[in-house]
Amino acid sequence: MLVQEAVKFGIAGALYLAGTGRAERERDLAGRSVRTWLALAGLPATLYTVQNVASLMTYQNLEALTFNVLDQTKTLSAALSCYFVIGQRQSRMQVAALCTLVFATLVFERIVPVGLRDALRGILGARSSRGSLAGAGRRATHGVAPLLAASLISGLAGALTQRVMQGAPGGASRAGDGGRRRPAPRGTPTSSAWR
Repeated sequence: MLVQEAVKFGIAGALYLAGTGRAERERDLAGRSVRTWLALAGLPATLYTVQNVASLMTYQNLEALTFNVLDQTKTLSAALSCYFVIGQRQSRMQVAALCTLVFATLVFERIVPVGLRDALRGILGARSSRGSLAGAGRRATHGVAPLLAASLISGLAGALTQRVMQGAPGGASRAGDGGRRRPAPRGTPTSSAWR
């Protein structure tokens, strides 16, 4: 995991150096220090590290299909985090879409049965289809719970990063914008929703 992060850092640095001139880099770094970088990026970076550890645990304890379905909760987490961290509201259509996403995930995971036959099959077959109760417990504690935690952390880290980049109250403004807050376009997903 450390190698993965080092490679991402190297690629991002190379792209930044290749895409900017010396004067632009000097302007970007003006008034910045390691202390300000840690203050601005330390919490989101720490949150993303915890998210990666939780995801690694999840990869080892969930089947791929379940992982991909439950991982869709990142979208809901990003929307909720944007609302609570930066006050970005969702439209009624977006709320309806998020509710549909959550409901579909719950139905697909057979948490919410869609019919009597499915309900009986889920109750009677839960033990046999998942193996022993100990295996089902490990699946929940080492698979589902860390994945949901990683999704929540992803949304929170994305909202914090967005707040910092927009210069919202409590965050820092980008160099050259005069400290003005630029509102996010309505319905703009945070980067964490697409990680």
